[in-house]
Amino acid sequence: MLKAIMRDFGPLRCHFERASDGAPVFMPLHGRGGSSSDICVLGHSLARNAHLIAPDGPLPWPLEGPVTGHAWYTQNQSRRTEELLKSRELLGKCIAAVKRELGDTPLVLLGFSQGAVMTLDTGLREPTPATLLIALSGFLHEDLGGPQSPPTLVAHGTMDDVIPVSAGRSAHERLKKRGVHVTYRETPTDHSIRHPVLAAIKGFLREHDFPPRTSA
Repeated sequence: MLKAIMRDFGPLRCHFERASDGAPVFMPLHGRGGSSSDICVLGHSLARNAHLIAPDGPLPWPLEGPVTGHAWYTQNQSRRTEELLKSRELLGKCIAAVKRELGDTPLVLLGFSQGAVMTLDTGLREPTPATLLIALSGFLHEDLGGPQSPPTLVAHGTMDDVIPVSAGRSAHERLKKRGVHVTYRETPTDHSIRHPVLAAIKGFLREHDFPPRTSA
């Protein structure tokens, strides 16, 4: 891969590492207070032959005081739906810009915490921009998806004290009832991405041939 750079894809600033022409796209989405530079490391271990594009969320975090990261929505429950809608629009424009530049190749959308919420909220809508969806330690904000949706991995830690494991179990059951091809994995982890979580992701990606074996 070429040297990592920061650049805009549509309205979002992104960490970008270009792979060979025609390669698939791996797009990880950070959680609250995180950044593209935090989450992009997943691409180095999970999708080395893919274009790596990690956008920064559109909101500064924290809202008051020195900004240390980004967010996709605030903790204001009354504004969550509105904020998710705005962030979904921005993320959709970002993905559209990626596809215009790199081609309509397979795209994996992976998210952690708030990023997992965005992954499901964006990737389960039609027409979906993604080939595979991976939601880690998040929740399903709205009932979406069906048999036509991308294969989806929902993973959650049983010791998560930020978003309880019940949220992951609920997302799995709700998606399953709607006919989504969903895989669910619980790991003995907290609100973080540790080795058991990475193993679950790697297994899911291998099962669905990502990156494709034909990639350079």
